[in-house]
Amino acid sequence: MSESLLYVIPGAVGLRRALVAHSGDRIVVQRCLAEKRARILSFLPQEYRLKVGRALHHAWGALEYGDALGALKRLQQRVYRINESAGRALAKGLEETLTVHRAGAYVALGRSLTTTRVITRLAQRLCGRLRQRSDWMPSDQRSAFMALDLMAMEAGM
Repeated sequence: MSESLLYVIPGAVGLRRALVAHSGDRIVVQRCLAEKRARILSFLPQEYRLKVGRALHHAWGALEYGDALGALKRLQQRVYRINESAGRALAKGLEETLTVHRAGAYVALGRSLTTTRVITRLAQRLCGRLRQRSDWMPSDQRSAFMALDLMAMEAGM
């Protein structure tokens, strides 16, 4: 019996397709909630963004899968009446925003495994440090410096 692989990804359709091509039906996807929230809110008029943003936060913060799913479906109907594109953005991949909930791991891991922001910040910091290194440096030496930089950053996490 093969094990599933959990991927936490932004809403990139191409990335999901590539993961399926690489790992087949073994993948389990958790969509980044921060990316999803930003996408939904981008379609809404300014006066609705705060209220909808809070409702999304509340729904995704529910401890139980059924509660979160129900809250998101009710919110999707309300949002669709405000802006169809925002409603469609919420509906698209909705189940994949609740993967960690469905697995019963939200209480223990929800804060860590529902966003790609930590990884993005880490990559940005690492790129900044690597830019300080010379371009002429051989790739194996650059890799060694990258490993040292990651270890130094880990100490600060």
